[in-house]
Amino acid sequence: MFAFLLSVHILAAIIGLGPTFSFAFLAIMSEKQPAAARALQEAILVISTRLVIPLVVILGLSGVLLISNTHVDLSKNPWLGAGIILYVLVLAAAIFYQVPVQKKILARLGAAAGPGAGPAGMEDPQVRKLANGQRMVGIAMGLAVVVTAVLMVWKPGAGA
Repeated sequence: MFAFLLSVHILAAIIGLGPTFSFAFLAIMSEKQPAAARALQEAILVISTRLVIPLVVILGLSGVLLISNTHVDLSKNPWLGAGIILYVLVLAAAIFYQVPVQKKILARLGAAAGPGAGPAGMEDPQVRKLANGQRMVGIAMGLAVVVTAVLMVWKPGAGA
């Protein structure tokens, strides 16, 4: 059972979190190619809601099962506690900040296409403000994911 859970856990991490590192490139492309901005931003939302978040939830559930099946003592493994805290923060940021902001960006991009619209695409000051906030949170989330991966591999101060 351990090997199965560990495989699910690792695959969920790789498949679920890997694509998020491409979001910055898609955002840059949407700024440089205004005609493609909406499609690129929609791709980010679809990948986030249909791939990343479901697999990151599976990542957490498989992690809880691994901990409970191996009877790991969190007090003797502070690296694991730190990883869990970072995981919860990243998942919360994705669900409660990144996805809602992404929906707002898409709504603004749709509104920018209508009659009498102001600045189009990613040049809209409100879209730019939303995207900049999302970018900063995304950088913090990416760093948290990297730190969590390092903690899971190196297990500094690992106990029993």
